[in-house]
Amino acid sequence: MLVRREQDPSLVRRLVEEMLNEGNRGAVDELVAPDFVDQGAAHPRAPGPEGVQRTLADLRVVTDDVLAEGDRVVARLRTETTHAGLFRRFPPTPRHLGWTTISIVPIGDGKIRECCGLMVYRSLRHQFAE
Repeated sequence: MLVRREQDPSLVRRLVEEMLNEGNRGAVDELVAPDFVDQGAAHPRAPGPEGVQRTLADLRVVTDDVLAEGDRVVARLRTETTHAGLFRRFPPTPRHLGWTTISIVPIGDGKIRECCGLMVYRSLRHQFAE
């Protein structure tokens, strides 16, 4: 039987708010395991806290849903940004972009060990085609 741990969803919420939205690198060291791996990154990243990056300047991430069971947290995240730099092989445009990501996040010893984010590309591709 899997048991939900109350602190695990708050780790994911804090990483989204403090690091992704506010750009607080100090939160990464507190929340992310030394051997952290980002399985959903478009390009290979360093393991551990160094691999957690905020790559778009005006990024805003909203946590719509968070579910936890056992040592895993699943979050549905809504992201918005201005397409000001190279993003997923698309050259910069002045467009406002938004997409949804489902992230599966294993937690161990009170830290985020891994993240596997799956983007909903259909809506993103449509925005580039406009």
